[in-house]
Amino acid sequence: MKNHSLITFTFPEIAVLLLALLLLSRYVRFAWRKPLEKRTLHRLYGIDPKTFAKWIALFCPDLITPTQYARRRKLPPHLALAILLRLGFPGNDTPVQSKRQIIESADGSYRSLRESIRRFPDRFGINAAIFKTLHVFPPEIARQMREQYG
Repeated sequence: MKNHSLITFTFPEIAVLLLALLLLSRYVRFAWRKPLEKRTLHRLYGIDPKTFAKWIALFCPDLITPTQYARRRKLPPHLALAILLRLGFPGNDTPVQSKRQIIESADGSYRSLRESIRRFPDRFGINAAIFKTLHVFPPEIARQMREQYG
């Protein structure tokens, strides 16, 4: 059983945090005005453009349709940031992972992971059809899968 600790904040701490976020959001808005090339996102995640296009189609259809994404070479900053937030930022604690890496991290099997996703799609953040379609998962989905499967 996992041990979840609850962190509580006082009102002044929350107020300071919100003020800092407000100031940071204004700074980022002024600092990042140029459109972002799609290949920059591909390189950030370390995947090929075809896989990234699949991620957009499967996880971000409400942000941009696959046809709109295919027509563009650059993405406006607000859209690129929304995509990054939805897919998760790749890093040491949230890497892009393949099915094999997720299974090996939990000492499980492909069959048990597939069955778990089929039975509990809400917990894993994906359904069985998406699991079958993809071989590499965005950081946020991979994190959810590791937490649930592990």
